[in-house]
Amino acid sequence: METRQSGHLVGGRYRLIEKLGAGGFGQVWKASDESLHVKVAVKQVWLPPTSSEAERSERLIRAQREARNAALLRDHPNIVAVHDVVIEGEIPWIVMRLVDGCSLQDRLDKQGPLPIDQVARIAVALLKALEAADAAGIVHRDVKPANVMLAGDSQVLLTDFGIAVGQTDSAMTAAGAVIGSMEYLAPERLQGRNGNVTSDLFSLGATLYQAVEGFSPFRRGTPSGSMSAVLFEQAPPPRRAGHLAALITRLLDKDPGKRPTIRQALTLVDVPASTSVLTPSSTKVVPTRPRRTGKTAVYAGAVLACAAMIGSIAYITINHRDGSRTHTPSAATTPSPHGSPTSGSSGAVGLPTGQITGNGGKCVDVLNGSGENGTPVDLYDCNGTPAQKWTVGADGTIRALGKCMDATGGETANGTKIQLYDCNGTPAQRWQRRSDGSVVNLNSGRCLDDTDGNTTDGNQTQIWDCIGNDNQKWTLPAA
Repeated sequence: METRQSGHLVGGRYRLIEKLGAGGFGQVWKASDESLHVKVAVKQVWLPPTSSEAERSERLIRAQREARNAALLRDHPNIVAVHDVVIEGEIPWIVMRLVDGCSLQDRLDKQGPLPIDQVARIAVALLKALEAADAAGIVHRDVKPANVMLAGDSQVLLTDFGIAVGQTDSAMTAAGAVIGSMEYLAPERLQGRNGNVTSDLFSLGATLYQAVEGFSPFRRGTPSGSMSAVLFEQAPPPRRAGHLAALITRLLDKDPGKRPTIRQALTLVDVPASTSVLTPSSTKVVPTRPRRTGKTAVYAGAVLACAAMIGSIAYITINHRDGSRTHTPSAATTPSPHGSPTSGSSGAVGLPTGQITGNGGKCVDVLNGSGENGTPVDLYDCNGTPAQKWTVGADGTIRALGKCMDATGGETANGTKIQLYDCNGTPAQRWQRRSDGSVVNLNSGRCLDDTDGNTTDGNQTQIWDCIGNDNQKWTLPAA
């Protein structure tokens, strides 16, 4: 590959200042735009001198595709803006925003896992970036910590659309070939299927897992080992993820049809204010030893310096699609292990107990006061009986008669009925109160709902898409 030196003028406009990083597909320079007198990042795409004409042509097309795809999304606040693409001497140069910050991978390598509140902020930013890409018909295909930039102004940005594909793009990869980073690829991609936004969501799950736990869940000693882990192994249950455990676990589902939508994922990220069903604990996050890497990755967007923190944030403001805002407390929480037995009193000692009232002033009630597994949870005139006395647990459970409110069968579909069942610590039995009065099931991202808004005694409750209606507003026992 022909080398360039500092001072070289690319395309008659961009003067190279210094190299910022290099990797398998190219190197990134800090440069000066001589026309606008601003600093930019310029990525020089590698074109090995021994490559065939077909390989050189593919690299060139890929560079043009990256610029085109990223340019479609250049105004999004969570995507690194691409400004120009220059072909000089058959070498593609991609001109983009110069980001004052570091990659998430750099941050994890240097300081270990992040606090839960910061990972929640990253999750929201990346979900919004993927939502915009999906709306534009673009699949990123390489979401990973090295492609997430943490700017010095606390902005989180997705970068490197070099292997992204749009709905109108033609296939470039040979049959049977897989591009992307093996340990972050969705199983369906490894099986040769094209993938879509749900594949990007799997990659996001692996990225968030690494951010909060400090290690990549499917990384093994060899690419084939990582591939096997993605295809056949379950990620170890998250231990430090707190309220994000349900989101990460669902994103990493091997079946793309069972992963949450972006809307559902945003709901699962949402952490209520201090009146939340989930009470923050003082669990300490213990850093793991950073993993050293033998090469410097290219960060499309460029690296000037690695910020020590994404921001000293006591509370994160999360903007929802409906315009409402909630605040995320920075303390970590630790869930009970998924699927592990939980006693009837665990998580409930000394916590608020009382009636849960909903639409029409009716009370949430255990049918006939029965403590049997599978008994419907319905609405009934408030009468003060034990069947209407609910304890809001610190672990996110809602309990009566020594058992837990449960989405039947762990199902996540609209209309899944609510029942009483032995407490077992699964996400189907964990709930969180939102500031608008709704109560969200962590397994589905859907809201506790008074079926059809019917206030007749005996009407069984269910989960349904959160739409903000009165039949999804509840008053829980006060602390």
